[in-house]
Amino acid sequence: FIAASINLISTLLKIGVRNMLSAELFASSLVADLHLIPALVIMMNSGFNSIVFGLALGGLVANAFSMVLILIEAGKSRDDF
Repeated sequence: FIAASINLISTLLKIGVRNMLSAELFASSLVADLHLIPALVIMMNSGFNSIVFGLALGGLVANAFSMVLILIEAGKSRDDF
């Protein structure tokens, strides 16, 4: 619940950002939301642990990809100065 809610808040904060890779960051955050929210719903309702684990792992991969994009953007913006 905590991971899904924090990721949803993070996605909402990325809506109006106009950076170099803002569209990619928003898309990867949205993919993580689309993995974590159904995982939360499935876990609360039925408890299929294998499906929940797979969805949570997909959210983890999407967040890792988002972190790589943030590092690339930070490196590019530092080079511009």
